[in-house]
Amino acid sequence: MNLTGEYGTYSKPDIQKVYTVQEMTELLNVSIENLRHIISRHNIEHEFIRTKKARYTIFTYDAFRQIEAIVKDKEEQKEKTLKAQRERALREALEEQQGAEEHPLVTNRRWLKLSEWPDTVPACFQECEA
Repeated sequence: MNLTGEYGTYSKPDIQKVYTVQEMTELLNVSIENLRHIISRHNIEHEFIRTKKARYTIFTYDAFRQIEAIVKDKEEQKEKTLKAQRERALREALEEQQGAEEHPLVTNRRWLKLSEWPDTVPACFQECEA
């Protein structure tokens, strides 16, 4: 990446603009740690600029678009898993409600779940069954 020329680092046209880590975190709304993880995991091309006091990581416009696509994919996957969890919770609530209607003598609905009941086999006999 050639930063010397007729344009400065931040005044290049939008298609040739370079982005720093801080700019990318603000534009993509992710943390610096997540951004660095994405860069190292997907081998995104980047360069370092050294100044007297610091070192900056810069990315091309193409690298920015790659990272943006990865972040969007992760957000979509997260939304899908949250939607699936909500659907499963709703389904379980409906099953529990139907179970309560089938057993009118049950006053506490949590006892309709088999996971709430304790083990019926004593610990001393568990070795014998295996």
